[in-house]
Amino acid sequence: MIQNKIKRRKDFNKLITGLDITPTMYKNAIEKYKALAEFFKQNGIDCDIYPQGSFALGTVVKPYKEGKDTAYDLDFICLIKKNKNSTDPKEIKNLIGDLLKGHKIYSDMLIEWDKCWTLNYADINGVGFNIDIIPAAEDEELIFSYDVTKQSIAITNKNSGTIYTWIRSNPKGYIEWFNYINKPFLDWNRDNQRQAFMESYKGVYNTVEEIPDLLLKTPLQKVIQIFKRHRDIYFHKIKKSNKKTISAIITTICAEIAKTAPFNLEVNDLLEFIVKEFKIYSERQILDESSFDQRYKERIVIKKSGGNWSIINPVNPEDNLADQWNSDPEKAKLFFQWVENIQTELIDSFGLEDEKFISILEGAIGKTHLSSIIDTVDYNLEPAREITRLSQSWRQ
Repeated sequence: MIQNKIKRRKDFNKLITGLDITPTMYKNAIEKYKALAEFFKQNGIDCDIYPQGSFALGTVVKPYKEGKDTAYDLDFICLIKKNKNSTDPKEIKNLIGDLLKGHKIYSDMLIEWDKCWTLNYADINGVGFNIDIIPAAEDEELIFSYDVTKQSIAITNKNSGTIYTWIRSNPKGYIEWFNYINKPFLDWNRDNQRQAFMESYKGVYNTVEEIPDLLLKTPLQKVIQIFKRHRDIYFHKIKKSNKKTISAIITTICAEIAKTAPFNLEVNDLLEFIVKEFKIYSERQILDESSFDQRYKERIVIKKSGGNWSIINPVNPEDNLADQWNSDPEKAKLFFQWVENIQTELIDSFGLEDEKFISILEGAIGKTHLSSIIDTVDYNLEPAREITRLSQSWRQ
């Protein structure tokens, strides 16, 4: 029997919501990074700390590593008010690190990575999160789509024990670019979203006006979240986690495709719309470049020229997000295989019987996560059958 489709859609939405950080964790993270900013200020560091990546875009998902859920990773830029030409990446990286090492609390939580310093905070109600502090210096300006100018920054990168380099980035520009595309989806039915949020999280905010827009998830943000979750599990299952598609590619392609989508689509409908476009781009694997460009003139997000792939960062023309597809062609191949799997598990499964539908979802987004969010008692699942007699041995 196929369960009511409206119920399936509601449950699917619940599963996506359950991947996100809670409003309480959101407020806690904001308090933590503001405390860091104050700490740096008190120690004479002229800097600007602000969120970037999934936390700033509202597309955070519960990380899935080595077959299990892990602590949330939240990224924050720490922009030192110095031009990169008047300093060097090693100085900027260690300026932040040395301060944190000298703090009696932060020092015990601190881990160094090539581009950031990570603070591992204690779990809250059994759920943990880390704050990645990314040191950076001021850089030149970059101009990106719809004629808006934002200040690019230079992030520090520790290539080895002694070699440090700069990496140009434009996180604020990317956030503004994404918000520009996401705004029509956010404006649609915003008042009802705010009211529903207040009813679901009573006591977290006193009025609907206090609710940050980042906590009101649009179908576009939810599609990106479910893609990221499905990606983590899919690449783990095929034992290729080291070759999984980076989040920047997922977010960029989804947002670019969403520009052409009706802004009143619900999550499942927008998911299907975007996957359909993904599959068109997969024809770049089999069609020669001129044939694809002639047949699909408007499909320019994923490009292939001279055998090389390109997905250009919309706010940094120097940044080809698909660079690794060219150095490791298997990554491109696995990306399109993953897209086919999304079609099977997150779209086609909705037309299957209840038992098969639930089984596929368990494999697609995690059995533990599904059982913690959905009460499957309303689905017509076959109970486990007790074996009453042993089958005849094949040896007889």
